[in-house]
Amino acid sequence: MDRQRLDPIERWLNHYDSIRERERKRRALLRLAKYVDQEPELLLDRTPEEIEDLLLKYYRHLVDKERLAKTSAAQWYFLNRGFFEKNRVRLGPPPSFIKVREAEYEKHYIPLQDEAKAMFDKMENLRDKALIAFLAQTGQRVGVLTAIKHSEIEHVGSHGVVQVPPTYPNQLDRNVNKERVRYKFVIGEDTIGLLNELEKNSSSPWIFDLSQRQMGRIVDRAAREIGIQKDMETRLGRKMLLVHPHTFRKYWKHQVREPLLDSDLVNYMMGHKPLYRGAYDHFTDNTDLVERYMKAERNLRIIYTQETLCPKCRGKGEIQCDTCAGKGLIA
Repeated sequence: MDRQRLDPIERWLNHYDSIRERERKRRALLRLAKYVDQEPELLLDRTPEEIEDLLLKYYRHLVDKERLAKTSAAQWYFLNRGFFEKNRVRLGPPPSFIKVREAEYEKHYIPLQDEAKAMFDKMENLRDKALIAFLAQTGQRVGVLTAIKHSEIEHVGSHGVVQVPPTYPNQLDRNVNKERVRYKFVIGEDTIGLLNELEKNSSSPWIFDLSQRQMGRIVDRAAREIGIQKDMETRLGRKMLLVHPHTFRKYWKHQVREPLLDSDLVNYMMGHKPLYRGAYDHFTDNTDLVERYMKAERNLRIIYTQETLCPKCRGKGEIQCDTCAGKGLIA
């Protein structure tokens, strides 16, 4: 395409300063163009009524055929709608049933490592303990936890590695890979031990046979047990909690930040889209991923076992030497 035909796209993207936001919007438009098999700029030749009909059909295609959640499909709908509106196409109001449920998270609260351990200790059953440990040691979106099966965990020593494909359906056959990128993440030693015990006592193929809402309730209960939970209200008047499953995503990123893990690896294991081409090309070997992860694992420990300790500390039943203290084990 020549520069003149690129002008409508550039005119649209020039309203945004963030490179990540520009690329997100560009991908949304190219995805729509692929759906209709037409160059993006040529879509502007359609009448406003035709464009509104196209956007509505595309929304339904995302929900019915690509199995996206309605909130995710609504985000794609409004991203593409913005392209036409910025190019002075007068569109009518969007359908009332297409709504983006805004995720408004508390930006300033990140739990301490001791608080994560305290939440873990307050849980009475193995499943709930494993859930808290998994969130704290992987930083995964809670939706991903609803889709992981025991058989998908590749064991590397005392750790585990899970590969998440671009389309990752949960028990309800909904894709939970928000960014639709292929990535891997490491499961810490503490969590793997709990999952192994959980698998022995469960007939379900899923590591957590729970919905996202049920997981949220478990985290809420744990946070209230140790006194850090707060009932809050967003700027839009919606009720929310200070501590929720997504809080552990911020916690994990904070605990493994540079210089422990480089930013590309952190983004890769969190399932973010790469910031530049080739950013993730060298994250292929599972053993290498585990070795890199172990550099930050001392900041993610929430339990320790007798096997984790050296012979001297194991005999005393507590951490007494610098070697065990250096592992980041919390008594």
